Amino acid sequence: MKTYRGLFALLSLTCLAVIPLGCTQVASVDDTEINQSQEQPKAELSSSEKESPRCKGKACIDLDPVYYGCHKYGDRNIQIVQQFQDVEIQLWYSIKCQASWAYSNAPISSVIYTEDAQGQKYGQYTITRDGYYGHYGNMGPGKKLKACFKMPNQEPKCTKLNPVITKSENST
Repeated sequence: MKTYRGLFALLSLTCLAVIPLGCTQVASVDDTEINQSQEQPKAELSSSEKESPRCKGKACIDLDPVYYGCHKYGDRNIQIVQQFQDVEIQLWYSIKCQASWAYSNAPISSVIYTEDAQGQKYGQYTITRDGYYGHYGNMGPGKKLKACFKMPNQEPKCTKLNPVITKSENST
């Protein structure tokens, strides 16, 4: 059994410190190349877990639509788009999550959110300097909301309230 010292030992300690991220190291000791890999096993999600959202309706209030799986294409719909000079505000809705959120290209320090007919605000997010062009807020419950943004020292601007069409309204 050989004892390894120096660079290899240092690499081993470095690798142990970052095990959660995985580590691969290659070191040459006595002209012999040694490969050593340490990776965390990744739990596979079942197909039903991949498809089902992690919140629904009121349980989604003020939660991140991406983190909770509500943003997936095919499930999310852009309900309303409105332009206010150079700023566009959109109301997005997830069928599976039964929740909505605002998406906008409003400038830094603006706040984006959704609001219901009674003036209750949901999912407020303050835009920070992060290099992204568009930003989304957290979610509000259901579909009957409007998307809003408020720039510093200005009045808020909102889309119209999203109408929810029932079967009886649709058939007349």
